[in-house]
Amino acid sequence: MAGGGVEELSNAAGVSCRLFATDLDGTVLVEDGRGARLTPRMASALKALQAKGVAVVLASGRMHESIAFIAGQVGLNGPIISYNGAMLRLPGEGGWGEPVFHQPLDAGLASELTALAEERGIALNYFLDGRLFARKLPVWWDVYEGRTSSPMVRVENFRAFEGRSPTKLLMLDEPGKISALYRELLPRMRGRANMLITSSEYLEFMHPDVNKGRCLEALAARLGVGRGEIVAAGDGTNDLEMVRFAGLGIAVSNGRDALKEAADLVVGPPQEDGLARFIEEHLL
Repeated sequence: MAGGGVEELSNAAGVSCRLFATDLDGTVLVEDGRGARLTPRMASALKALQAKGVAVVLASGRMHESIAFIAGQVGLNGPIISYNGAMLRLPGEGGWGEPVFHQPLDAGLASELTALAEERGIALNYFLDGRLFARKLPVWWDVYEGRTSSPMVRVENFRAFEGRSPTKLLMLDEPGKISALYRELLPRMRGRANMLITSSEYLEFMHPDVNKGRCLEALAARLGVGRGEIVAAGDGTNDLEMVRFAGLGIAVSNGRDALKEAADLVVGPPQEDGLARFIEEHLL
């Protein structure tokens, strides 16, 4: 880490920013018992950046529709990187256009993982064609719906999805079981999927070439923005490539140690409006 902690924000003085990319959960969203939301100060900071002409990019593991709902609530209309980088959509008339980038999972691997989840009774979220399909297993349906407010479609099983290529799969279980499953599947997933623990209860599977950094790089090239003009912020291992690619990479203090080590700066958590304060003091 180039900086040493939250107190070293002054190191970022004079930073040039034409593109600001930020993760959502754990980075700018605060859980309040009714889901997760942007604080008024964070929403105001992002809108002020947008008004200044900066491309404000929301980059999350969530599905596009969930991210677009948050953006619409506060008046953001920049590009959206969704599914941990498996999809990129640009602003269009009345919202966002069709994906300019979409890299789903291999159909055979998806079927293999779906069968594994069903055999072991593991909760599975199946993201396909802009919809989220799941069996309504106790606890986990409510956990994910409560945290993300994502529209979920109930299915009894996944047999009808045989041969399909979902954008992402997400398994949900107790943290200990997720860690054990990650260790078990790691040898089988090498070269076949980008497999990440994105929350202690979440194990996510994307195409092996998918990550937020690669998608951000493609977006920057499309917009003609250099790396030195990009600021990116996150809290998790799924943000590593994005934070490393940016000219200035920021981690929040409540984030994973690996990300904080890779970042140039560390700011306070979303409950303290750490990233909003950084924007106000150094980018506006």
